[in-house]
Amino acid sequence: MTTALFRFGTYNLFNLQIPTTPDAKQRYELIVGSIRSAFQNRTGVLGVQELLGPTKSDGQQLLRYLAEDTGLRCEVMPVRGKRAIPALASQAPVRLLAQLCKTPRKEPLP
Repeated sequence: MTTALFRFGTYNLFNLQIPTTPDAKQRYELIVGSIRSAFQNRTGVLGVQELLGPTKSDGQQLLRYLAEDTGLRCEVMPVRGKRAIPALASQAPVRLLAQLCKTPRKEPLP
């Protein structure tokens, strides 16, 4: 069996927040391990849904943690701008967030 050249995946994280309790930290580590094993030594993109944050800034922070902990990237360069921003979509007032992560070898186009 050959390894796929490119992997595309989606993951519904069901209300994942920045972990603050032991149970939440354990759940977060299970999620990170699952994503890591799916994308380790592969090129690809992962779309995730249902990250929660009371503010957009909290959502961006969670996104950065998740990307860093899984070995993926979550930031893109905006068409107009000088610094990278998370590839993030949010819906107020609930602050359900969706994001796009990619392996380090892929660069999105604006």
